[in-house]
Amino acid sequence: MSDDSAGSNAAARIETERLLLRAFDESDVGEVAFFDGKPRSASVRAVADGEVLVVAEPLLHEVLGTDPGLVWLCLDTGHITYGGGDNIDLIRRFGDRMGYVHLKQLNPEVLRQAREHSLPFIEAVKRGVVVELSAGIPDAAAVIAELDLLGVPMFVIAEQDLYPCSPDIPFPIAVRTREYLNGCGMSAWPGEGVRT
Repeated sequence: MSDDSAGSNAAARIETERLLLRAFDESDVGEVAFFDGKPRSASVRAVADGEVLVVAEPLLHEVLGTDPGLVWLCLDTGHITYGGGDNIDLIRRFGDRMGYVHLKQLNPEVLRQAREHSLPFIEAVKRGVVVELSAGIPDAAAVIAELDLLGVPMFVIAEQDLYPCSPDIPFPIAVRTREYLNGCGMSAWPGEGVRT
């Protein structure tokens, strides 16, 4: 969780964050402001895959009727694609509620096999469903361009689930990913011209 005293200004939220709690397996994390009507005191950022409550669209519309300063959505392009969703449509419909994005791409052939065999996500990851940005679906450049149209600062993380993997594998991938994102117009750090 992080301190969020900056209200609804996304750029200020990102710049004023500080770690309050690191939650681990089987932890429940929530925001009491949703229930007591007081100003939000913290935000939750998922930095690793976990299990969350799946919200059906009717309930989502109820959630979207809440105060945007209290309830954000996190777009995870890989999980949306894995579940058969349309990332661009979600950005267009709910972009004003997105405060956080996980850019992730999937290997279409491994995804087809995972769907065919009803594999859980973690098993598909072990089979290589998650690939480097620019090597799979959805089209990361198109997602970035659509996010850019929102015109608001946003916390975006590029990720590639690799487990198990040797410790020497992630760094070269991170370098290639940074080069790819630079080519899409994204700079390295807030304050250096980050568009999304």
